[in-house]
This record gives sequence, structure tokens and C-alpha cells, in this order.
Amino acid sequence: NDHTHSSSSTHWSHIRNSSLLVLLLGVWVMAVISCSLRRKMYEAIESTDEEENTSDKQQQQQQHVDKLEQSPTTVEKTTGWRALEPADVFAPPQQHPLLYCVTIGTGAHLFCTATLVCLWCSTTSLGSVPMSTFVIYLLCGPVAGGVTSYIYQMVFNDDGHWAACVFLTSALFPAAAGMALFLTNIVYISTINNDGSFIPLLLTMIQLGTIWCLVYVPLVFLGAKLGAHPRFQLPKSASYYTPREIPVSRVATIQNWLGPISTGLLVYAIIYNEMDSILIAVWTQAQQYTTFASLAVALLLIAAATSFSSILLVFHRLRIENHRWWWFGSPVTPGVFMMLHWLVFFLKSVDVMHEMVYSVILYFSCASLVSVAFGCISGAIGAFSSLWLLDRMYGEERISSGSNC
Repeated sequence: NDHTHSSSSTHWSHIRNSSLLVLLLGVWVMAVISCSLRRKMYEAIESTDEEENTSDKQQQQQQHVDKLEQSPTTVEKTTGWRALEPADVFAPPQQHPLLYCVTIGTGAHLFCTATLVCLWCSTTSLGSVPMSTFVIYLLCGPVAGGVTSYIYQMVFNDDGHWAACVFLTSALFPAAAGMALFLTNIVYISTINNDGSFIPLLLTMIQLGTIWCLVYVPLVFLGAKLGAHPRFQLPKSASYYTPREIPVSRVATIQNWLGPISTGLLVYAIIYNEMDSILIAVWTQAQQYTTFASLAVALLLIAAATSFSSILLVFHRLRIENHRWWWFGSPVTPGVFMMLHWLVFFLKSVDVMHEMVYSVILYFSCASLVSVAFGCISGAIGAFSSLWLLDRMYGEERISSGSNC
């Protein structure tokens, strides 16, 4: 009991420290963004006041032109994020747009599943964790379809590959999990349980495939139909196919590497203690993880930290007039740090794995699935946070330029 109480105190102490870190990050981000947006708001108010005074309109326009020519801040107003047009900022991603939609939809689905599982398991018996996870994952299928359809319609603004995109969302991650399950059981039957039969395994896979076809896929497409009408759509314009030239600078090169790495390190630092506890409990002590309440709070802190980090990354990327923000504003690097953590833990605990092929394959199958899931979750949170920021920065200009809202 004393060990359990000490472990719980350690968890919540780490949560308090992470909360303070996220709070400071949020204050910093909001201060930077509000300063820039307030300046834009003042410029809009000044332009409105000038339009209301119609008596000396021609004279005021001439004075305004003369003032712009003499003002030392003219260059500042025509550079940075103000120099970008909505047609550049809201242009579809140039690299793997279909994969982007699938990644964001999968991440949103997994985030809802993980959060609900943690909340459910913190209030019920721990023996129902596997079945609860499976049922909640199925019931959250409409989230995957709805988010995927939302992003697809916003990016492509057509129905050319809509069904294929939604189907990929419903198939890729379950297929990867099913292949990992099938492979580990094949190795288990072949190396450990030599007298075992493959028939129960095949029957289990058939049952899972039937549930996937008859329950999960229809739920995903149901959510896709409900989410097929995004808040705004990117207009079909020729400017989207002639993107603005991006200035080449040393700052941009450094930012391309340092931004995602720092974001991944910051986000993963929040869940490091919880993940380390899970690895020790499951793989070293052969026990069940019990502190789901602190894990749920950690997931919410991860969502906040990812949002703030993505907003800051996209804002600084726009300041150097780089409008290719889609993948950059959806950081998947926390999944890389997750995989590195699992790898380091394996190297330190190699004697616990009993040096069996089955243990190694099972361990790295779980590591790959968890890392991919965590990367998709952080990418989905970052994508919606970046869209929120861009809608605040360029929303009015996009509406006035004639885009659909």
C-alpha cells in the first residue's frame, strides 16, 4: 500500500509540473499571437474610419499614398505573414494530401478512444480493460469518418476520392493492428506452444474481420456523411495551382529541423513518466497498469501542449513567408520520441525479455503501433489548432476574396 501511494504521488507530482509547463507555454503563445492580431485589428479599424469620411476622399487617398511612400514601416507591412494571400495560405498540401486526411482522421479517432478508455477504466474494474478498449474503439468509428471527411472536403472541395479516403481511414490502422496480432500469435504457436493449432487463431481473425466489415466500416462511413460539410472550403482557383515562391533563408532551413524536434520533445516530456510506468508495470513486473486517472489528465495536457506548439510553429513559419504549413503544423515527431523511448527501455531490460523471439516480436509490434498512434494523435491536434490560427489571421480576407464559407 505504501508503494502504491508513493507511486501515485509521483504520478500526480509529475502532472503538476507538466501543468505549469503547459500554462507557461500557453501564456507565451497567446501573448505572441494576440500582439500580432491586435496590430492587424487596429489597421482594420483605421481603414474603416477612413472609408466613413467621404467628403475629402480623393485628398485623403493621396495623403495616404504619400504617407506610405515616406513611412519606414512600409517594408514591414508588405513582408512577413501579412504578405501572404489567403490563396497561398489555404492552398491544399502539395505532398501526400490523401495521406494527410487519413492521418488526421485516424489521430482524432485514437485520441477520443484513448481519452474515453482512460476515463472509463479509472471508474470500473481493471479486468475489463481489453474489452472496453475494443468496444470504445468501435463506437468511436464515426469520429474517424467525420474528421477525415471534414478535412478532405476542405482540402479537395470535390468528391473524386472521398470514398477511397474514408475507406483508407477505416482500414490502415486496423489492418496494421491485425497483422501484428496475427504475426505474434503465429510465432507463439510455432516457437512456444508447439502442440497448439492454428484453427482457433484463424477463427479469431475471421471474427475480427467480420466485426470490422459489418460494424466498424459502416460506422466510419456514417460519420463521414455527417462530417462532409466543413465550416469552410478552399475555393477552386487557378492561384492554388501556381503557388507563391517561398524565400530561401537559413532561418527557414533551421526551422524545418528544429521546430518539429523541439515540439516532439516538449510534448513527449509530458507523458514520459506515465509511459515509463506502463513499460515497467507490463514488461518488467508483469502487472497491470492502474493509474488511468493520471494518464487521462496527461492526455489532456498533451492536447494543450501540442496545440500551443503547433500554433507557435505555424505562426513563425508564416512570418518567413513559408505557406506550406500542413505537415509542419501537424507534428508527428512525438511518435518518433515514443519509439526511441521503447527502444531504450528494451536495451536496458533485455534480460527481462528472456531472449525469446516471441517476446521481441511482441514488444516491437506494440512499440510500433503505440508510436504510430501517438504520432497520429499529435498530428490531428496540431492540424485543428493550426486551422484555428489561420482562420483568425486570414479568415476575413478569405471571405472577402470570394471563398465559400
